Amino acid sequence: MELDMTLFHEANRLVSYSWWTFYRAVDIDEPTWVLAAMALVAMWFAGQTPTQADYIQNLGKQPKKQATIRSHVIVLFVAMALSFVLARGLQHFFPQPRPMAVAEMIVPIDAADWQQIKAAISTQGAFPSDHAVMWFVMATGVFWLSRKAGLVAFTLAIVCSIMRVGAGYHWPRDMAAGAALGIGMTLLSFAALKRVPSYSKLLAWIVALFDRYPVWLYTIAFAVVWDFSQKFSTLFAVLAMVLGHSVSH
Repeated sequence: MELDMTLFHEANRLVSYSWWTFYRAVDIDEPTWVLAAMALVAMWFAGQTPTQADYIQNLGKQPKKQATIRSHVIVLFVAMALSFVLARGLQHFFPQPRPMAVAEMIVPIDAADWQQIKAAISTQGAFPSDHAVMWFVMATGVFWLSRKAGLVAFTLAIVCSIMRVGAGYHWPRDMAAGAALGIGMTLLSFAALKRVPSYSKLLAWIVALFDRYPVWLYTIAFAVVWDFSQKFSTLFAVLAMVLGHSVSH
């Protein structure tokens, strides 16, 4: 598409302002996954710390606001995992070469470094962008918790998407599809939380377990969030074992 190509070249021109900006665009994904993991942890512990009076009044249970936030964090994480895996599956059904493999680009870095980057990723599918999925799931979740923080999160998601396009990893339509998938899955998950009472009760039970077995569950939660910060490396290793062949990651 002509518009897609035009937007791609504009993004490439922006990130190719210098070798430094181009390298930042190439490496933008890793710090954002760590930042997203930190945001999940921050949202989990959001809300006022319960006082002794709160515990006496609620018989040791968490304040309702904090318990509700924690239920939504679990929903957000589930939406993230499902939409991420779905995006990876769609990449196999809708093969789309990355711009770096087929389009002319401005590349202000060492040619050998660029060839190494291309060799590592250019053969993987591009549509839809799983990074856009993550960024916009997180932005939607943060927006639910705080409108102001959510607007900042959406702005960061858009900026990161532009950088990802400019570095040749994706076409604009790949990012748009990933954003739509992430936002749609998150809204659908939140809607299910409101409309399916048993779902809400299950999440409340899971949240309560963290109070009953904090050592075990927070240890497991740490491992899960760590795997998330590493772009679900363990999850895709398990999928590779189940499917009998390696899964691109």
